[in-house]
Amino acid sequence: LGPGHPNTVSTLLNLETAYVATDQGAKAAAVLAEVVAALRGRGPKDDPVFAGLLARLAAYHVDHGQDAAAEPVL
Repeated sequence: LGPGHPNTVSTLLNLETAYVATDQGAKAAAVLAEVVAALRGRGPKDDPVFAGLLARLAAYHVDHGQDAAAEPVL
């Protein structure tokens, strides 16, 4: 399975959720960034699920004072 395979993406998103639930935000953001990188350019440009992933990743950066890191995500 490759990085963009649906099973890989699903597993990584489950891992991201577990990190969030255990207050490991930096690890969650790193996993989410990996998912975004794997999915970027694979689906339609107006995919609402992908847009939600981008918003979650950008929100993490903004919430942690990393505005410069949030801007390229969006």
